[in-house]
Amino acid sequence: MTAGKSSLKFPAEAGKQMHFTDAAMKVIESLIPSRFPLFPPKFTGECRLLLHELFTNAVNHSGSNEVGFTFTVVQDGMLIEMITEGPGFRIKPVNSDSTPGVMIFEPPYEGLTGETFILHLDADFEVVCRVDGPFELSLFNRERKSTGADQKNMIPEHFGLFIITRLGSGVCYRKDTGGTNIFTLTLPFPKS
Repeated sequence: MTAGKSSLKFPAEAGKQMHFTDAAMKVIESLIPSRFPLFPPKFTGECRLLLHELFTNAVNHSGSNEVGFTFTVVQDGMLIEMITEGPGFRIKPVNSDSTPGVMIFEPPYEGLTGETFILHLDADFEVVCRVDGPFELSLFNRERKSTGADQKNMIPEHFGLFIITRLGSGVCYRKDTGGTNIFTLTLPFPKS
């Protein structure tokens, strides 16, 4: 372990979310104690929610037996890398009424570089996936541009990606040449 960096690995099992979140919070707190002797409650809550959602997504969608996390202190936040095995991030765009679409794109995303897809849609926001290369994606949220969301869907498709892109910044996915899936984002530190 280097200064300002630590890793965790957990079995990708549904019953491990809270245990993982508690352990990850202890790691994060140990990496930055001098910067924030006491985490503001809002930051702590957002951090726990983000970690829980990342782990849950890995368990539910990666197909991996284990989930690895690396935490690195960077200038304005905590860089988080989630590492899994499996087929990779499946792009599943939603319909304009926020119901699940029928198209699914798996890596390699051949011929899709530069394309964008809406993965989550609610009354106010949408989560956008931009294909940056055959094995690379960027994910971000923005105020909703389209109209006509179906309000019947109380928790629309990919709500977890909304939480992740709302709380994290620089959210991206890549599949390396060895077949490892790496989901990266920065959790910004609270402003002083």
